[in-house]
Amino acid sequence: KKDLIKTSNGKYVAPQRVENSLMANVPYLSQAVAIGEGHKYVVAIVALDPPNLFKWAERRDLEGLSYAELSQLPEIRRSLDRFIRKANSYLEPWERVQKYLILDRELSLDAEELTPSMKVRRDVVRGAFDSMILDLYEDPSIPFLDAPEAAKVDRRATKKRAAMAQRAQEPKDAELPDETETDTNSPEE
Repeated sequence: KKDLIKTSNGKYVAPQRVENSLMANVPYLSQAVAIGEGHKYVVAIVALDPPNLFKWAERRDLEGLSYAELSQLPEIRRSLDRFIRKANSYLEPWERVQKYLILDRELSLDAEELTPSMKVRRDVVRGAFDSMILDLYEDPSIPFLDAPEAAKVDRRATKKRAAMAQRAQEPKDAELPDETETDTNSPEE
């Protein structure tokens, strides 16, 4: 069975391609799940690799913090932003991750988010983090990594709707000039 995401713009995205680009270019990741079915752009859920995360913390004198605390630090987000932009550079515009969620834990077998062979169960992950995924799409305070095609389309659509509303307010029949007015295009006699 082919695993493809169809965006609301009609583009097909292979989630494995997006996830492989993330895993190859973001050194702190242990897991990545691309999501975008029926949405204008792709988002990702990422989990960080504990040994790499703790080495990062050690180098910055942050040894006492837990995985959950470290994973949510602004410095981690800034670092991931940079690496995810690099990963995006290898993807087509419609495949690029526009927003992402950093989990405060790794995906687990116990929560049935992984198979015994450690493959991600996409449907279970989408269900488990559904409200957080919706926040990625609906919360304007979560910044985009890049100016997404979806946002460009929305701006064009907004301008188009505004122009349509303006036309709707204009009188339906343009007023014809009064017959007593002189025609400025005809030569004077």
